[in-house]
Amino acid sequence: MTIAEYPEGYESRLTDITPTGFRRLTLKALEAHDLVLAKISRNSPRDRADVEYLVKKGVLDRRQLEERFEQELRPNLLNEERETLTFELWLGEFFGKKESRRPGP
Repeated sequence: MTIAEYPEGYESRLTDITPTGFRRLTLKALEAHDLVLAKISRNSPRDRADVEYLVKKGVLDRRQLEERFEQELRPNLLNEERETLTFELWLGEFFGKKESRRPGP
């Protein structure tokens, strides 16, 4: 069993997805970047497929994802080394190699 790890402040970014007509039930969903970060610990094939789908749909911003990982998730990870490696692999797989900021030869 895996414990889900969420970025700090995710509660303020939850989206209300309650169907019209529900009076006593409220449904909330994670914002897309928070959803991706919450999937890192488990790293199942289904999780990777979900991330790939969100990237292809254009709903994820790499920079925002990186910032949220570094500032809100990484400091609280139970297995920082493993989750950081997973995150870096996902970035390369789904967003492609990050362009170098260093000048070429």
